[in-house]
Amino acid sequence: MCLSIGMFALTRQTSGNRLSFILEKGEENTVYTIDPYAKMNDRQQSSWGLLSEENGKGGERVLAFLVLNGPNLNLLGKREPSIYGHVTLAEIERELLKWGEEHQVRVEFDQSNHEGELIDRIHQAEGTFNGIVFNPGAYTHYSYALRDAISSISVPVIEVHLSNIHKREAFRHQSVLAPVCLGQISGLGPIGYRLALEALLQEVGMGR
Repeated sequence: MCLSIGMFALTRQTSGNRLSFILEKGEENTVYTIDPYAKMNDRQQSSWGLLSEENGKGGERVLAFLVLNGPNLNLLGKREPSIYGHVTLAEIERELLKWGEEHQVRVEFDQSNHEGELIDRIHQAEGTFNGIVFNPGAYTHYSYALRDAISSISVPVIEVHLSNIHKREAFRHQSVLAPVCLGQISGLGPIGYRLALEALLQEVGMGR
């Protein structure tokens, strides 16, 4: 099936369990593939939904970034708002989805209160994501297991904190993860996540 809309042509193709749509504009083709068996949990959202974009003629590669949040960040908006603000994690994620759409970058999210699950997610990022924005929460200050997980992958990681950890209690001043991360953003509130995505885009997206 082929549908023409102005300067664009949309072609539908099927292969096994996968359904593809080819968006054509002149010599540039972009392929969007839908996998009906793909599943995403409540904390994993994509700016393209279940669509994965593949390169076509003259097309650019689509970058994918993971925004990963650690313990207690699911309570943003309720937890100590004088320190962390009134913005919820869902609201932050919605803004980052908009950023992803504007920059043609796939952004996915996950949050866990459990160290092992965060480690698994970092391991799984290899070969799947081009970069990770990570707010480790309190694990920042003592989780050598998370440090080793970050060291074990080639994916660049930027550590993010809503509050300025260097202005708070003494035990929060040190990050055991920062030495193995690309960088650290601290104390700028929710905008820190977007700035981290911008930095990752500059770091890994220059050649796309």
